[in-house]
Amino acid sequence: VAVQIAVREQVKAGAFLVTGALLVVVGSTAQAGWLFVLAAGVTGPVFASMLLAPRLRSCRPVRRSPQRASVGDTLSTVLAVHNGGRRYLPLVRLEDDFPATNKLAILCEGIAAGATAETKVEAVAHRRGRYESGAVTMWSSWPFGLVRSSRTIEIASSVVVTPRWVELAAFSALDLAPTTSPHERGLDTAGTGEELLGVREYRAGDDARRVHWRSSARIGRLIVREYEEERSPHVTIVLAGDDHGTPPDSCFEALVSAAASVALYAMDRGHRVDFVRAAESGVERVTLSGPVQLLDWLATAQS
Repeated sequence: VAVQIAVREQVKAGAFLVTGALLVVVGSTAQAGWLFVLAAGVTGPVFASMLLAPRLRSCRPVRRSPQRASVGDTLSTVLAVHNGGRRYLPLVRLEDDFPATNKLAILCEGIAAGATAETKVEAVAHRRGRYESGAVTMWSSWPFGLVRSSRTIEIASSVVVTPRWVELAAFSALDLAPTTSPHERGLDTAGTGEELLGVREYRAGDDARRVHWRSSARIGRLIVREYEEERSPHVTIVLAGDDHGTPPDSCFEALVSAAASVALYAMDRGHRVDFVRAAESGVERVTLSGPVQLLDWLATAQS
């Protein structure tokens, strides 16, 4: 739309200038002074627009938005323009092309010298990733819509957009029944857990708090309690596949969303989660310790 507007302005300005030039030629041939006056009236707005065009070098756009979001979330974003010049700034259009969200545009109807105009707009996070900046374009064709002045600035704005995920009610591959049979428990090993495995004779270095005094008094030598080793169930998720379509509705984005949902479900039930994916050096394996680290890692995962 912005390109079409710019072309339309050039066409209108060119038409005014060509018409004025033709009137001058005809006026010179016919020796008609009124044609010169008419030519001045036609070309005058073009030159006036050049002289009166807003000076945007002293203007500074501002963007403020949340630093974290998930794909599909609505972000309350503040767009503002500060007029650092000494002149009144007339009608200005502000276009925000931040790659994390859909494009935004606002119209500022005049800003006094030294003042700031701002408004809150709703943007939708549509692309997963970690973003540090985005371009903002200011332009104005005041006063006659014949000449445009514009300025584009890259504004620092750190935002992490994590993948979409859903809260799973169940996942059969992870919902395994606990082992309670003594024969199955025979595979348990000693450790520092809370489940009692049995008793044994005291060995140098054992914690005195584990001494089973009743058994020790009965047998006549120190007996200590032994507990099962705490084991954190381990889940490995392989993230791989080609991408087809346009994010956020492409094949790989659906795969990342599914991986996030399963991994969060596993973490919520005490599983340790590893991810495996292809990398330039071969295969990358990473262990993720919590939901925030998990979603941040998936925010930049590539096919």
